[in-house]
Amino acid sequence: MNPTPKIPAIAIIDDDPLYRKVIAHLLEKNNVKILFEAASGAESIGLMEQANLLPDIVILDVEMPQMDGFETARMLKKHWPQIKIIANSGSLDPSVSNKMIAAGADRFIAKDFNGIKIAELIQEVYEP
Repeated sequence: MNPTPKIPAIAIIDDDPLYRKVIAHLLEKNNVKILFEAASGAESIGLMEQANLLPDIVILDVEMPQMDGFETARMLKKHWPQIKIIANSGSLDPSVSNKMIAAGADRFIAKDFNGIKIAELIQEVYEP
């Protein structure tokens, strides 16, 4: 008898509330548990510091006010190196993805409303 697979816990960090809600909905339909959403990198760090349960994976927007995705990725990896980061941006500029990977992101995906692509990336980086 196979044990039930563990469902990854996700945090979505993006300054666009509509995008957060749509991605959360699409991921939940793909058997992914959303722990929390944050509108900025600074808010996400505060939520992480208070959390009883940390996310396995963070979906992180690159362009945000206050604390952008680059700085947020560096902070997340410094304090919680076990958390995987999937960077997400509307920019298709390869230098943005390279810079995010250098800042600590594990993967980069262009921003769209395709929950299946993000769910597939989550499975690629998730290690229960």
